[in-house]
Amino acid sequence: KVHDVWIGGPGSITAASPAERGNLISLFGNRITLRDFNTDVWEGGRHTVLAGDHCRATDVKMRGGGGSTGNGGFRFQGGRGFIGTGLYCESGDDAFQFVPAGAPADPTYGMDIEDSVYVGCTGSSSHAKLVVIGLQYGGTAGDPDGVVSMTSSVRRSGFVNCAAPDGAAVTSRIQNISSSGVIEDCYIEDLTTVG
Repeated sequence: KVHDVWIGGPGSITAASPAERGNLISLFGNRITLRDFNTDVWEGGRHTVLAGDHCRATDVKMRGGGGSTGNGGFRFQGGRGFIGTGLYCESGDDAFQFVPAGAPADPTYGMDIEDSVYVGCTGSSSHAKLVVIGLQYGGTAGDPDGVVSMTSSVRRSGFVNCAAPDGAAVTSRIQNISSSGVIEDCYIEDLTTVG
C-alpha cells in the first residue's frame, strides 16, 4: 500500500508499446491524487485501477485505448470517498467503473466501494458501457483463480452529469452477477451526449 501520492501534470504518460499487457496505472492506498495529465496509448489492460480511501482523479485525459473488450478505462475498485471529476476516456471496454476486485489473489479483494462519485466525466466505449457499477468476477473455467463468488458491495456511489461525445452510445449498467454483497443506494444521474 502507498499513501499520500500525487501524480500530476502538465504532461503525458504513454505505454512503451501498444503490445504491452497490463494496467497502465495501478495504485492502492489512501489519499492518492491523479491530476491534469494525458495518456496517448494503452492497450491490453485497464488504463487506471485505483483503490483506497479519499482518492481523487481530476482532469485526466485517456486517449488511444485499445478498441476491444479487456481494454477498460478508469476503474475504482475499493475504498470510500473517491471523487473523479472532469475525466475524459476513449475505451474499448467500460469507460468509467465502480467494480470491486474479483480475483482472490488481488490485494484489494473483498473491499467495498462506498460514498464515491464520478462527476462531469466524458468518454466512450467501442464495445461496452460508458458507466458501470458491477459486482462480477470475469474469470472463466480454467482460470488459475477459478470462478468464485465475490463478497464486496457498492454503496452510496454513482455518476453525475457524465457524457459521451455526439454520436457515441450513452450506455450504463448496474448489475450483481456473482457477489454475496449488495449494490445499495447507488445512482446514475443526467447521462447525456456532448456535440
